[in-house]
Amino acid sequence: MTQTHNPLKIQKNKGRLFLGELPSSNPPYARFISAMHCFRVAFRILHGYAKEGAQTLADLLTRWPLPGEVDRAAFIKAVAERAGLSDTAEVDTLDEAQIKTIVAAMAAELSGEEPTEQQISMGWVIFKTNAK
Repeated sequence: MTQTHNPLKIQKNKGRLFLGELPSSNPPYARFISAMHCFRVAFRILHGYAKEGAQTLADLLTRWPLPGEVDRAAFIKAVAERAGLSDTAEVDTLDEAQIKTIVAAMAAELSGEEPTEQQISMGWVIFKTNAK
């Protein structure tokens, strides 16, 4: 996913581009200017899920669109373990430390590569700057 800067395998948003997304002919995944823009979108999406009622880690990850080859139950378990949480842990999507740990774990599981702290932190800064 390096060439697309999309370690979270975020799908294209029908009708409009996310902030930092580049036009792409590689459906179904979005292509970003940088990984930090991908992380910014992830924070935004997860925060949106929380505003719609998702409260636990499992609630959030159950809604995350996964590639067909990924087993959802195994993904939730692996992310929970990497993040040091249970799948029933309540998540505050505005708790910087908690959500950055979760998103980093998601990226590592989906891409097989550990994101850098700088990529995650810059994504958080962009998210907070543009949060609604």
